[in-house]
Amino acid sequence: MTPWSQSLLLVAHGSRDPRHAATIEQIACATRAARPDLEVRVGYLDHDGPRVTEALASLGGSVVAVPLLLGHAYHGRVDVPAALAEGSTRTGVRVELAAVLGPDPRLLPAARRAVLT
Repeated sequence: MTPWSQSLLLVAHGSRDPRHAATIEQIACATRAARPDLEVRVGYLDHDGPRVTEALASLGGSVVAVPLLLGHAYHGRVDVPAALAEGSTRTGVRVELAAVLGPDPRLLPAARRAVLT
């Protein structure tokens, strides 16, 4: 994150299954606990709310957006940047897009535990 960043937007795809939003909110809560100096919000591409534009509007100023995705596939390459660009245009919020979470070698131990337990 750059020095001007005081807000963090976690961008998730969304799902009709309510367990997805509950999991994303757990991640957001853990992030808030780890970084109480940041305003942390969640924005969804589909199915859940708030949508990305609404979440950006609630933050204002400058935001770092982190896609909660495991790969650089279509959502990470196309959908997330498009939603952030639209949201930035509509709200005037400056957005810095971070890389998707994966593939990151730090996730491998967690994946290994999930498979083996």
